Amino acid sequence: MAASAQDDAIQPYDPAPRELAAGVYIWDGEWRKSPLKRRMTIVRLRSGGLLIHNAIRLHEPDYARLAKLGPVAGIVVPNFFHSSDAHFYKLRFPQAGLYVSRGVAGKMRKRCPVDGILPEAWPWQDEVACLEFQGTRWLFENVLLHRASRTAIFTDLVFNMQTDVAGGTRLFFMLNKIHKRFGPSRLLRWVLVNDMQKARASFREILALDFDRAVMNHGEVLERGAKPALERGCAELGLL
Repeated sequence: MAASAQDDAIQPYDPAPRELAAGVYIWDGEWRKSPLKRRMTIVRLRSGGLLIHNAIRLHEPDYARLAKLGPVAGIVVPNFFHSSDAHFYKLRFPQAGLYVSRGVAGKMRKRCPVDGILPEAWPWQDEVACLEFQGTRWLFENVLLHRASRTAIFTDLVFNMQTDVAGGTRLFFMLNKIHKRFGPSRLLRWVLVNDMQKARASFREILALDFDRAVMNHGEVLERGAKPALERGCAELGLL
């Protein structure tokens, strides 16, 4: 069947989601041919409903794959930079709550109804903790913790780019300190952070959470030892 013009706007993504732990799935995709790529994380709540973190718009047949995991209960726009596809989910699943970073609330309200601003309006704190990272301009990122699987879900606060790259991409990754390294980037440290005291306090608050696995938007999932790895990565850039 020929793709519609609407389908042509959808970015490529993997054929199916991958299960990381009981109730935690990732669905990886491309983003305008960027080497950074992107990732949607799906968490199944005890109710059976799904949380969609950093939504990736799907082709019509693939929503059936999502439906097999459960009904969509919540949609999370975690920071200022990752909001492109969330409104498609809210319009498709109007019964789901759309919870957005305070930095992007105004833009999202122009696209679709918004049910709450993070972290104050977050309704699932006992199952999936939500923590707003303080001390940045523009970013306003919210970190989630799936308590049962001890999985921390980041977006742009940490990277884990372990694949080989070359040329200008390699140079950029190395200058930004994200080449084959887990942790925050130099861009975060020197551009996005505008209150070091608050940023350090937020990283300490994250490190006080009980997690072992880290999922991020850019790079490979770190399956074990994420907390000490994050501590090392922050210390290297003076963020603790």
